[in-house]
Amino acid sequence: MAVSISVVIPYFQEDGQCLVRALESVAAQRGPFLKQVIVVDDGSPWAAEDVLAQGGVPVGLNVRLLRTTNAGVAAARNRGLDEVLTDCDYVAFLDSDDVWTEDHLARAVACLGRGYDVYCANLIRAGWRRDFFALYRQFRPEEHRPVPGCSDVYEVSGAVFDRILRNNFVGTSTVVFRWSKYSELRFEADLRVHEDWVFWLNLARSSDAFVVSAHVEARYGQGVNLYASAVGWDAPRAMEVAFCGVLLEKRIVSLFGLSAAQRAWVRRRLARRRLYCGMLLLRRLRQRQRLEAARRWLRRDPWLLVHLPISLLWLVRGRLVGRGAL
Repeated sequence: MAVSISVVIPYFQEDGQCLVRALESVAAQRGPFLKQVIVVDDGSPWAAEDVLAQGGVPVGLNVRLLRTTNAGVAAARNRGLDEVLTDCDYVAFLDSDDVWTEDHLARAVACLGRGYDVYCANLIRAGWRRDFFALYRQFRPEEHRPVPGCSDVYEVSGAVFDRILRNNFVGTSTVVFRWSKYSELRFEADLRVHEDWVFWLNLARSSDAFVVSAHVEARYGQGVNLYASAVGWDAPRAMEVAFCGVLLEKRIVSLFGLSAAQRAWVRRRLARRRLYCGMLLLRRLRQRQRLEAARRWLRRDPWLLVHLPISLLWLVRGRLVGRGAL
């Protein structure tokens, strides 16, 4: 039987050519699967409308453009999901600065057609010499059962929720999932970072039928990316992203019924995130930077104050051994 896929692409970029490349990679997919491509312009400085008007739509591709005021990638994806047709079989995500390999959707359809609910794959980022799975080892194929008839694809063994809770191995631009099962699910729109992690946990809470391809099926670009712009002590948005990590752990505790072991794991990770936030905050205090945003975060999570003395000890210790941030 013929199957159909809707692709949701959130868009906020300073260079519209990345969207052209993303759409070209969608049009190059093998197999007659595409139902619609939904591009959500999240108040982008380079308007998607201008990109598409200048010949940015490959021939034969059914692109629907939606425009919203800037509210973040989670809200943009949610807006796209709201427009997915009810008779669609699967939904795929692709960020506007990423591209797929030509066989991505065909491989996903072949596996999901065996009754699985969620498919994701390996990826590589621009500038990397090694792929995601090889570099971080968050998904290890040798620990899972191969899917018969699907080359280098593995059925996630054990409780998928617990695996994702401990190590998020899912790359957003590689995900294809069964729409009929998850059509009511949406991203946590107030999380500007890690919103995808909560979404995957919601998927896994409803089903353990996850398969993962060890093939590199997506190449991540270097467009506007909040997470990537926060790497390093002095990155402008490092504190914002670090605090989003705190919000993530608190959200996980509030949303999901965790076991005692899972709760302990999340609380340890939350403590580490608070420690890091405290270190960033102290560094900015020393540099006399404006801290209006930090005060807002402290009001949202007063426990950060409790961790400040420990953060200071870590900073002093690091400086003494020559690795400090002060």
